[in-house]
Amino acid sequence: MTRIKSKAKAKAKNRGWEDPIVAEIREIREVHALKFKHDLDAIFLDLKAYEKSLKENARKRSTGKKTA
Repeated sequence: MTRIKSKAKAKAKNRGWEDPIVAEIREIREVHALKFKHDLDAIFLDLKAYEKSLKENARKRSTGKKTA
């Protein structure tokens, strides 16, 4: 993960400033992309599955059902 941080810092130096929140988001995005070898279809399917699980959990909480 050090390599990713140094890459982000190198880009930030070229801009003359570094926003730590943006740098953190870019790092998280890069790690997630590496998990799927930058396959956009696989990344999309993973994000849609995560979105679906969030909606299901919200529905369970709003109806009073207990989650496992």
